[in-house]
Formats: sequence, C-alpha cells, structure tokens
Amino acid sequence: MNLNGKFIAGTIASWIAIASIHYFQPFVDQSQKKTSDDDPCFSNPICRPKPSEAGLWGYIDPNGRTIIASRFNKAGQFSCGRSIVGPKNQCDGNHQQIIDKAGRVVNDRTFYCLGEFREGLAGCSRLNYSASEDFEKMAPHEAGVKLGNTYTFVDGDGNLLPFELKAFPSDFSHGKALVSFADKMVTLIHRDGSIIKNIENIYHNEGEWAYNRLPIKSADDPLNVKYGFIDENGNVVIPPTFAKARTFHDGLAAVELVSRTPTGQKEGWGFIDTKGVLKFRTKAASANDFSEGRLVFRNSSGYGFLDTSGHVVIQPNYQYAFSFHEGLASCRTKDDRSVYIDRQGKVQLEANYPYCSDFHEGLARIRTKEGLCGYINTQNKLVIRPEYTDGESFSEGLAAVKFVKRKWFFFFLNLPLGVG
Repeated sequence: MNLNGKFIAGTIASWIAIASIHYFQPFVDQSQKKTSDDDPCFSNPICRPKPSEAGLWGYIDPNGRTIIASRFNKAGQFSCGRSIVGPKNQCDGNHQQIIDKAGRVVNDRTFYCLGEFREGLAGCSRLNYSASEDFEKMAPHEAGVKLGNTYTFVDGDGNLLPFELKAFPSDFSHGKALVSFADKMVTLIHRDGSIIKNIENIYHNEGEWAYNRLPIKSADDPLNVKYGFIDENGNVVIPPTFAKARTFHDGLAAVELVSRTPTGQKEGWGFIDTKGVLKFRTKAASANDFSEGRLVFRNSSGYGFLDTSGHVVIQPNYQYAFSFHEGLASCRTKDDRSVYIDRQGKVQLEANYPYCSDFHEGLARIRTKEGLCGYINTQNKLVIRPEYTDGESFSEGLAAVKFVKRKWFFFFLNLPLGVG
C-alpha cells in the first residue's frame, strides 16, 4: 500500500482504554511539595513520608503535608507523643498498635482495644494476644485490652507494667490511677504500682479524673447501682446517690437525680459542684458536659446554650449546635447555614459547608457536599483542601485522615484513523 500522500480509505475501528480515572478529584500528595531545609522532619530521612495508600488512614500536618503515610485501618489522635492505630492487615478494627510521631510502630507489638495515653501510660492487655481462642471471650465494646481476664498498663515504649488487673483501669492523674485487683473493691495506686488505698464496695470508675474528682459506682446492690465521686486520696467525697454521674467540666458534673422515696424514681438531670451541692436542674432527657462555661441544651425550639448558673445565654435558635472549643461553637441555623458563634452568641464565621466540626489547634474539619473532608482556620480560610474521605481533629500538630479510595473506569472510543 502506497502511504506517500494518500489516505487510507474507510474507517479503522480503534479501541482505546482510558484508565485510572478517580471517582473524586485527584489526590495531590502534599508531601511531594518542596520543603524548607530547616524542617527537622524533612531533613531526617528516617521520618520522611513514604507513598500513601488510598482508602487507608495516615497523618497530615497543619499545612496539609503527609507526615505519616496512609497505611492503617484505623487511626486515633496523638497524646503524649503516641497514637493508637489499626494495622491494615487486621480487618476487625480491634487489633491495634502504638506509633510515634514519625509513624514507627513501637516495640512491634499488637494489642486489642488499647486505651488512650495519659501521663505517658495507657490501659492494655496483660498477656500476648496471640491465643486466638481468647478472642471469643472478649466484649468488642471494652475500652481497653482484655486477654486472660487481666488488664495492665503499657508505657510509651510498648513495655507492659507488672500489674494484673480484673477490670480496665482509669487514666493516671497526677501519678495516680484507680484499678481493680479484686471483686467489689477498687484500689488507688501510684505509677510504680504501690497501693495508696483500697476502697471496698465500689465497682469501678465511670469517667475521668477532673477537679480532683473521679466518678465511681457502688457495689452495694447490683440491681440498684448508684454513682458518686472519690478524690485522689481515695476518699468518697460525694456519696453514691445518683442514677448516673459524668466527669466534672468547668467545675460542674452532670448527674441523674433520684427521688428519696423507697421506689427511687429518676427525676431528670442536674448539675452539682465539687462538694456535691446541686446547682441547677435541667429538663433534658440526657446530659452534655460544660465546655468553656457553656452547655448545649435542646428543647422544642431547637439548640441553645446555658451558662454555669443554668441561665439561657444563647437562645435555642439552631437546628443543632456543638460545644465550644477555642472560643467558638459550630452551629447550624434554621435556614441551613453553617456558622461559628462566640460565647455571647454573635456569629463570627459563616462557613459554607454542610458540616463543620470544633476547632482544635486553630483548625476545624469541614465536609463538602461531595462528602470530602478538609480543614479551615479561624479566619474561615480553607487551608487544607477537601481531598480526604474522613478525618479527625488536630492533636499535637497532627491529624489523622483517610485518603480517597480510587475507583477505576474503562470506556472505549470508536475513532476513524487516517494516515497520510
């Protein structure tokens, strides 16, 4: 066939596959951007980010750079320089590891449902998790690790402390924690395991230490459990007389009140001070916690806020409202606008997104109509593009994010080809 200046007659059917088209907008790995020579992480080859995997969790910094590549099924917030993650080869989400801020797995050990690190320690399993038959005995909702029916603590280097506990321990506060060595008794211990005080007829803690108070529940009557508070010396400072009790915030704790009649009927929620004095009651069916001197409440009109005296300071004019963090609260107006208000109820920011979370370390997570997450600052500027399918708040300079999972499409074109 002569190809000099002549065209091939007819049409040649040509099938062309177009691949690697993303379902969402393409992910741009911020870690590939040029970085400053004085950046201590990027000047260190050990902690330089590796390529990320789509559909898994990793960590970014406030500039949107990938610091820890996405390779986890689950990822939590950093505390004490450590975070709890789920390895990608474990699908149940309950097998967990400890990583440092460079993404290195600490001590190459896997746990089951670790607690959070507080004062450098976290609740965990006393035994190795490898005995598969033990998993059948575990409750998935347990906050810590339960293997061989014992708990203990793990330090930031992945070392288990030589305790053998019957129940998941409280967090350490000022070097003390409440643990359970025996039934119907709890023990206040130091970090080295030395006993401060045994407290009988107490089941265990039901919250966190705050204002030198820890919620506990009594073991006097298993069918009629009551809640109270102890101090850091193990003394019962607020007797267990409540149907429920929450952790203290802003000097107040939410408690579910009980009548003094023989039937002990529940009488709704109220708030007590650290001496156990009832400051005010609420009509709410459940209770939130105070944050920055304000309490979210809901009535038939909508969501509003109370002050620590129980007075309405921000009228219930919102579809929903979150607690205050860093001076701002995310609210949704009745005309479907996302706004941030200050403690006086004045609108400070109007964020044009369907969902806006609390501010942490100056950044708040937002979600677009397409379901992607990004982050804005307190000037309402989008500083991290919405290119993640999920995300957590910033903590210790890092935020866990879930990278977009790619979807592949193929289509074919029938094109006429000519050669001249």
